Amino acid sequence: MDQFFRAKLSVDQIMFYRRKFVEKNYVQLLNLYLNGGDLKQSFYWKRKISQGYSEQWIKQSIDEFIKLFELIKHNGFDERYSLVVIRKGHKFIRQDGAHRVAIAHVLNIDELDCFVLN
Repeated sequence: MDQFFRAKLSVDQIMFYRRKFVEKNYVQLLNLYLNGGDLKQSFYWKRKISQGYSEQWIKQSIDEFIKLFELIKHNGFDERYSLVVIRKGHKFIRQDGAHRVAIAHVLNIDELDCFVLN
């Protein structure tokens, strides 16, 4: 039977697995947003277009992500929505929360509350 516990983990630990994916897709998108850049030039936008998503769907997805960013920026993280990670030795594999990890990274938040599955 799997066991889990709650822990504060550093954003670096959480981003260790698939760091490039999070940075390339979500951190870049947030940096473009913060700097007034054209979000259609983001890797995220281009990747979704190449996967056949409509511009309307992509815009809606980005709008929801930006709303989450602004909510967390002004109110902090809601610990009811802790990340889920799997512990593999001394490493942690994020199972959800790529958006929240990217937001934490951009906002220079050092640690996040997580459910750690052994």
